Amino acid sequence: MGILRTYFSKDTTIVRNSCVNTGRNPIVELFYGGSTNTNNTKYSRYLFDIDLSGLSQTLSCIDLSSTTVTHEIKITNTSCFDREIFCKTNCSSVGEVKRACSFDLVLFEIPESWDEGNGYDYTSTRSITCEDGNNTYYCESPANWLERKTNTDWTSSGVYSGNPRTYRGGIVIGEQHFDRGDENLCIDVSNYINNLLLTGDTSTKYGFGLAFDYPQEILTDEDSFYVGFFGKDTNTVYEPFLETKYNNTIKDDRNHFYLDKTNKLYLYTNSGGEPTNATFTNVIIKDHNDNTYLTIPSSGITKQDCGVYYVEFSVPNSPLSGYCGNIMFTDTWTDVTINGNNLGDSEQEFILREGNSYYTVGTTMASGANGLGVGSSTNLSIYDYQFRVSGIKNQEKIKRGDTRRLNVEARVPLTLDQVGVLDKIYYRIYVREGNTQIDYIDWTEVSRAFDGNFFLVDTSWFIPNDYYIEIKLESGDETRTYDEVIKFEIVSEKDWC
Repeated sequence: MGILRTYFSKDTTIVRNSCVNTGRNPIVELFYGGSTNTNNTKYSRYLFDIDLSGLSQTLSCIDLSSTTVTHEIKITNTSCFDREIFCKTNCSSVGEVKRACSFDLVLFEIPESWDEGNGYDYTSTRSITCEDGNNTYYCESPANWLERKTNTDWTSSGVYSGNPRTYRGGIVIGEQHFDRGDENLCIDVSNYINNLLLTGDTSTKYGFGLAFDYPQEILTDEDSFYVGFFGKDTNTVYEPFLETKYNNTIKDDRNHFYLDKTNKLYLYTNSGGEPTNATFTNVIIKDHNDNTYLTIPSSGITKQDCGVYYVEFSVPNSPLSGYCGNIMFTDTWTDVTINGNNLGDSEQEFILREGNSYYTVGTTMASGANGLGVGSSTNLSIYDYQFRVSGIKNQEKIKRGDTRRLNVEARVPLTLDQVGVLDKIYYRIYVREGNTQIDYIDWTEVSRAFDGNFFLVDTSWFIPNDYYIEIKLESGDETRTYDEVIKFEIVSEKDWC
């Protein structure tokens, strides 16, 4: 599974009928109410932008029209850290507020360009002395409720007027209901982002906004109701981001091609050592007698990632044709063309394995190949395997931006160097805050190539911090998490030595 994070490039919160700018505030404060008079109620809206140029470049090798690529905007709620103050009046930067609950937030598209600004406080409550110099915490400058840039007003104050569901034909692109008010925000924007990437229309978009749903936003109440989130300028791992996921987990069956089962055969194409896209006329599968068993047209070839292609098919156990275990087939990828250069045909080989070594029928509760489900031929328990992960050393300092390939070796016990190539090996990467483990990459299955298991770690979106890698193995109803954890540190370029 390919996972990418794109952090917000700018953000600010605007307050109704106020010129205040909060572009440097690390906390996003959305609130409403504060008066029983409609003219005096205050409510806020959060504006943010995401630069999609890096994401577009990373996904340039992927066919977005046929590959499932998901995008979610994720923002961490500050309320989840202080649950004991539910239903109480609390002090915030906007004054005394109550924790909001049972509400909807809408995600809307910003129709005009705007500047972030460098303000901090929401209200002018801090006295400024000579010792503070020019470090003013309260700033009235764009972007705010009235202006999007200096001497340039919003077409409608506050980005939009009235209900965003009907403004300009509707600018709402997502929403989320909050039951308790302490939930993190997670809104799927897959269709919207993929359309931008497909059309290349990113330059005409100006970001997103977050607000209470209009009927609730304009409610009158003597109390103010509030929900807080971590913003772009937080000095924590809770910085908000767009999370992109796509399936690039390799399941190469070239060394595990079982009869009576659909298998995948991969081909990897490179140019100058870099994965490079290619085209093919077809793939011809021939048996051990050099007879053509199957011809797969180019439309049946799937591109999984840049320079990674596969076909999938099955071979039945047929005594009449002589197809059984331990015979060799070939797969010929014809007219391999890279960068306009026809490199001819590429012939690969694979050996058939008996289907009964994959399927298990009997009294055993184990599952999978040889009753284990992890490709073992000796009925080993998952508790017998020991793992060795190479590619990152324990306690290693890694420069942010590096991409590391981590090889995962499942060592078979009581052997000198025998290594299993297994399914259902997973990894996760997490950070620690006190005794709490916070997932940075949730459990993700590692790739299985013809020669071993591996996964890639792209650190370009890792915030400088300490990280931990953990491995687990699943088989049937069993799950084992291995206690050997690899710790590494991501350092920024200025801290690199």
